[in-house]
Amino acid sequence: MVTSARTVALPGLRPRQQAEASPSAEAFIARARALGVDVSPLTITRPGRVFPWICANREFLRVSWERQRSLSLFGLLRVSWTQSGSGIFRQHDAAKVLMPVEGERIASTLKALPEVEEMAVLEERVIDPILAVRVAGQWFEAYRWWKAPVILPDDCPLVVAERDARQARARA
Repeated sequence: MVTSARTVALPGLRPRQQAEASPSAEAFIARARALGVDVSPLTITRPGRVFPWICANREFLRVSWERQRSLSLFGLLRVSWTQSGSGIFRQHDAAKVLMPVEGERIASTLKALPEVEEMAVLEERVIDPILAVRVAGQWFEAYRWWKAPVILPDDCPLVVAERDARQARARA
């Protein structure tokens, strides 16, 4: 008699999934690295309920990432490991956020690439803000900085000019 054991899935635990990059995402990574921008993949999902007293949590995102870390002892021994992190972030349009000069340079460089679908700044209270870029439905981290982002109001001339430029491009 042959018996099989049932696999039991623990609630809240998911198997680690390796994100398969599409050819356009791989081309984007190669172009970005050629331009001097180091991008790394992000996993972005919508959380169920962030705050129970808020009815709709549409503006919150659960962001996860993995970083490769290494340590070398006098050049003889090198140890590498993968460090993962996650947090619940709020998404803002990149045109409405004042970033450091380096972040603005990276944002303007990546805006010129045709693969870029969307560019956003992800803000969290404890974790550094992230400049994120969406290419072929997959999100990538392009830049982080340590200060809190400055978000411009909707009636700011900089935001209105950016919005007008996008509408003019869409009409053409």
